[in-house]
Amino acid sequence: AGLSPQQIRQAQINGLDLAFISDAEKQQLREQAAKR
Repeated sequence: AGLSPQQIRQAQINGLDLAFISDAEKQQLREQAAKR
């Protein structure tokens, strides 16, 4: 695909953001489950 280095870098940043948010959400769910 004709992606520029800028677009590739942005895609990697977006992927890191999604992974971080996903982990944070999982942690939050684990904490909520532990309180039950």
